[in-house]
Parts: sequence; structure tokens; C-alpha cells
Amino acid sequence: MADMPRPPFRLRDLERCFLGVVPASIATCSPEGVPNITYLSIVHPVDDWHVALSFQFFNKTRANILANPQAEILLADHLTLEQYRVDVHYERTEQQGPVFERMLTNLNAVASQMGMEEIFHLQGVDIYRVLGVEKLAHDLDLTAPEGPTDFVAALETLSTRLAECDELEALLDTTLTGLAELFDYPQSMILFCDGPGKRLYTVASRGFEQSGVGAEVAVGEGLIGTAAFERRPVRVGHLRFDRAVTEAVRTTARAQGHSVDRQREIPLPGLVDLQCQVIVPILARDRTLGVLCVQSTQAGRLTMADEQALSTLARYLATSIQLLGQGAAVETAAARAYPTPRAGSKPVEIRYYNSDDSVFIDDEYLIKGLPGRILFRLLSIQQRDGRIDFTNKELRVEPSLQLSEYRDNLEARLILLRRRLEERCEAIRLTKTGRGRFRLELRCPVQLKTAD
Repeated sequence: MADMPRPPFRLRDLERCFLGVVPASIATCSPEGVPNITYLSIVHPVDDWHVALSFQFFNKTRANILANPQAEILLADHLTLEQYRVDVHYERTEQQGPVFERMLTNLNAVASQMGMEEIFHLQGVDIYRVLGVEKLAHDLDLTAPEGPTDFVAALETLSTRLAECDELEALLDTTLTGLAELFDYPQSMILFCDGPGKRLYTVASRGFEQSGVGAEVAVGEGLIGTAAFERRPVRVGHLRFDRAVTEAVRTTARAQGHSVDRQREIPLPGLVDLQCQVIVPILARDRTLGVLCVQSTQAGRLTMADEQALSTLARYLATSIQLLGQGAAVETAAARAYPTPRAGSKPVEIRYYNSDDSVFIDDEYLIKGLPGRILFRLLSIQQRDGRIDFTNKELRVEPSLQLSEYRDNLEARLILLRRRLEERCEAIRLTKTGRGRFRLELRCPVQLKTAD
């Protein structure tokens, strides 16, 4: 094997061929000389001289490879339509290690998203050595795609902007604006983990028809939840193809007597016609703070280079979030100004449910969980004492709110609550009055009610 010539093409130069937009195919041959060709869900480049294929089912291709380790893979670039014939030689099957873990994370994410966790099981990763790469000619005259984003320059500019942010909300908004302006990612969102680390909630978004602020995803569920649970990036290059492959597997499993009819695809927050997505975890040592997610309607739009740039940004974001929490300014006592709502205004009914801390305004759902507890606490104080000015500090030490031990949890939930009120309720506003201070503004009287 050491004497095998290296191919003239480096696999890193064929990155678009590995995005799955145009399905790759593999040709094998049995010892008796009977050929077999099948499509591949994904071909994963390991380095410039090796590729990896997932081993999930013992099929004809797998049987042929074990008996005759030579194969050919056909790759295609979805932008130029150039095709490459890759001669490979099967070397080994890995059931642990970084390549296996990465492919396992992506497979688990897609399986969870499509409700197929009981069917998709990665038994191993087959590693093939690349013996040669041949570019196949075609007579099409296609316009060359635009050059890639200068990620180094974009990261430098955005990190400079983030360093000037002195509050969490500014940090989040600056991040998403920078992704749109500097990286050409029009649609992005940031989700934070709740205190127990069981759910993710959307705290900021940009570029979507509906902001989705407050939308939740269970950690470990779907593409977004799996990235948080595994603490690894998840990248899907062609969601429509993944759905087609999943449906084919579902049909086969159903024919074999497996129970798959009750499984359902999990709705994705964000774009309705989503085709491509990268989710990277925001990690701070042993903690998962949340995830950064970029979406696109263009299949194959997001590559490994995009994933690496976003992972770098997520690490900077995690550090910035922690520094903001540690360097919070000293909060002064709340101002004692107690204006009353406008006279003659029609009151609104605020109903709070103890079972899940959900809040309804005139029978319309607003929010639940910690933000719901915070809002009802503020309204209760206002009705009892007439107060409208508050500080983050007093909320942080309020036992009834059952706050997480982490400082950033409160600031993130206040941002979420403020934005939900702006979207869903004209009667109530939370207005910032300084660092760590805010005001509860009531534009009409409120009637508070509780229920189990």
C-alpha cells in the first residue's frame, strides 16, 4: 500500500462534491465478476488521501467490498456539473474515534429529525484509501462560482465589534448582524440552554418571516437538539435528499415489519423551504451555553469551511458571554417612580398557570417557564406596591423565580421576555433604563388571575 501513487487532485479541492447535493454512487464487483452500483447518502473526506462511508446495513455493496476491496466512486460538483471518478481501496472499519463520532452525530441528528431513531444505527465507518482521481470531461460552458468568503477578515471584523458590546442583548444582535453583513448568512439564530440543560430556547434571530423568539427544542432532539447534546457541529447540505433517503428506509423497514408509522418528523424552526443548515454548539468548558444556527434555502450552500468559521465564532461568543456575566456593573437601587396606566383604558386579563408557569393575555398564549414566572412576579409587585422600576440584581436573588446558578440565564430570559412582549402584547413593555435596570410600562390596567 505504501507504493500506491497519490492522486493528482487533493480531496480538499473537491469539497462541493461531498455536500450530497448530487448523490454520489459507488461501483463494486463480486468475486464472480458481477458488478453492482448503488447511490450513497454521503461520502465523508477524512484527509487528502482517504474517504469514509457509513456502514449501517449489510447490503450487496458491503458484501462485495469484504470479498473484493476495490471500488470506484463517482462524485459530482453541483455548481459546475464536473464529475470525478475516484478509485478507492477498502482499508478498515472504525467503530470509534473522531471520524466515527462525527458521522455518528450527523446520522443521529438526521434520524432524530425524521423520527427514525429506532431504524438508523451506525455500525461502523468504512475507511477507503484513494488510489486515483480522474476528472471526466464535459462540453458545458458554465459560469464559475463566486469565490468563498474571506473568513479570516470577516472573523477579525466581527470579533472587534463584539469586543465593544457591554450587554448580552447587544452581543447577540451584533453577532447576527455581522453574520449577515460580513459572512453573507442572511438567516441565523441563537438558542440558549435552560438552567437544567434539557431544552433550548430561541433568544435572537435574523432574516426569518417570523422571529421565532421563544421557540423551544429539546436537547437531543432533531438537528438543533443533537448538536447541543453531542457538543459537536451538525451540518446538513441537502435536507431534501436526506428526507428522500429516510423515506426509502422507512418504506423498507415497514415492509420488514418494523413499527415506523408512528414516527414523525420534528418541525424545524426558521425557514419553511430549508435545504441547508449548520448548527455549532456554544461551549464554555464543561457547559453548553446554547447553539448558533445558520440556515439557507440553497442546497450545498454551507461547506466545511463555513462550519469551521462558525465554530470559531461560537468559541469567541462563549467567552464574551462569560465575560459579560463576570463584569456586570454595580446595580443601583431602582428608582421610585410610580405612574399609573392611562385612565379609561380597557383592562387586559393576565392569567398565570402554576403547572408550567405559562402566561396567557386575554386567552392568547404569550410565554412559559422562567420568563413567565418573571413577568407574573413583576406584575404582582406593580399591583401590590405600584413599582415599575426594577433591577436584574433583585430578580437574581428572588427565591420564587428558581433561577439557575448561572448569571447569563436571567439576562437571556429578560431579552426573550421583552421581545415576546413586543411581538405579542401592546399593553406591556419592558424598557431598559440602564445597565442591569429596566422599567415595566403598562399602557392599560391589568387584571391578574392564577390557575393550576
